[in-house]
Amino acid sequence: INKETLLSLGRTIYTSKTSFQDEEDEDRFKLIEKEKIPEEISLSEDIPVIFYRNDTNNTEMQYSNGTLGRISKINTDESGEILSIFVIVDDREIEVLKQGYPLEVKNPEDGEYVQVNTAYNFPLKPAWGLTVWKVQGLTIPGSIKIYLGRNVPPGLVYVAISRATKLSNITIEGRRIHLEHLKMRDDFKTYAKQHGWQIRIVK
Repeated sequence: INKETLLSLGRTIYTSKTSFQDEEDEDRFKLIEKEKIPEEISLSEDIPVIFYRNDTNNTEMQYSNGTLGRISKINTDESGEILSIFVIVDDREIEVLKQGYPLEVKNPEDGEYVQVNTAYNFPLKPAWGLTVWKVQGLTIPGSIKIYLGRNVPPGLVYVAISRATKLSNITIEGRRIHLEHLKMRDDFKTYAKQHGWQIRIVK
């Protein structure tokens, strides 16, 4: 969803590839996959983004894992490499630089983790399409389209729906919602009542 939407905008796309302290490490891409660090990030100005790491560049944390924002400006050098990204977060503009992510492996002898490399990239990515796990705890004021796949664990529908601030902001696609998907229906009813939602489940 994120890639397709970005391409459909017809804007200038900037790409930042993850670099490494040790570029000769044969396991470097396996390590960033394990740490859920993308090999490259494609971005454009005026798009929604989500931070996937806590801020380690500033003494006072400017953002944390899961923070939502919108890119206001992307600074590049003459070759097009991204130098910094300005992001609007909670009505304030912050400058985001590349971060270093320690890559560790477990020592089989003592069970301790040892840093073997460091990966560098910007700690954010487009946020048009997010997993339910990623949006847990977030409040999304705009429109939300929820796509239900083949396997929907109990409780996830509640988590997805309760991210919205208004029932009219929600669109659901994919399979139908069944009662078993609302295993947390007591919590859902409480949430709906607090927001003045009128819920009717059709069997």
